[in-house]
Amino acid sequence: MEVDGEKVETGNDLQHLIALKAPGDRITMTIYRRTTPGELKTSPVQVNVQLAEQPYTAPASETASRPGRNADEIGIRVGEITREHVMELGLESTRGVVVEEIQVGGPANRKNIFPGCVIIEIGGTPVEGLRDYRDAMRDVSAGDVVSMIATCDYTGRAPQMYNIRVPR
Repeated sequence: MEVDGEKVETGNDLQHLIALKAPGDRITMTIYRRTTPGELKTSPVQVNVQLAEQPYTAPASETASRPGRNADEIGIRVGEITREHVMELGLESTRGVVVEEIQVGGPANRKNIFPGCVIIEIGGTPVEGLRDYRDAMRDVSAGDVVSMIATCDYTGRAPQMYNIRVPR
């Protein structure tokens, strides 16, 4: 598969390429399909697509909860990982930053980031601690997509990529 001529090898590649686009953008997807079952020969099919806004349904709790004052532009507040975090969350190291607070219904929360998630990479740069997180987020502007890799309890602490658009 390709998106605008860029090869897509994994689901994360596809998610990242689409997240870099804005709603309303047009893309060309090239999909390779086998012409007949069991045959190795493939036939490319090109599809032109206009991207739409991702639908959002606010959770019922959003109306009862207001964003925290310390939430940053993507709706989270992070901190250094302490020994207590390592023990409480079952972490293997203190590498990364832990999400301490979320803005309910905010950009990160809508992508399933919750307190206790550990951010280990932003924009392809490893996050060892709070300084790395702040450095990575320093140049982020409204409308940008922040690509981060985080581990969360609900994924069994398997690293997963999250692409979060900063509100305009």
